[in-house]
Amino acid sequence: MQNFPTGSKVASAQLKKGLSLIELGKKDDGVEELRRVIQRYPRSPEALQARERLRQLKVPSVGRSGE
Repeated sequence: MQNFPTGSKVASAQLKKGLSLIELGKKDDGVEELRRVIQRYPRSPEALQARERLRQLKVPSVGRSGE
């Protein structure tokens, strides 16, 4: 993601990073990563998956400040 920030696989990599963080017990970091996926790629399949995972966690898909 750092070397190719506009690459075609960034949304997928960011989604996987968020899901992995959650699985590792770093829920807050994972949630923020999933929210970034939704913000940066709102109509992508990855955003849909991120929203679904946040829904399962009973966490809003946007932060408190609406970011």
